[in-house]
Amino acid sequence: MVSLTPGSLSLDVTDDRTHLVVHAMFAPDHQAVIDEIKNGLERRILEVTRE
Repeated sequence: MVSLTPGSLSLDVTDDRTHLVVHAMFAPDHQAVIDEIKNGLERRILEVTRE
């Protein structure tokens, strides 16, 4: 497990490496958390890991 941002833990990567499984704590608005990860964290990770 790795904490990428306060209140979240990365738990797994799918076998095909297309999805990162994240557990978000203290998230009263689930869609807001998803949007924040997709538009912020995911974008930054892809910027440094794309070949």
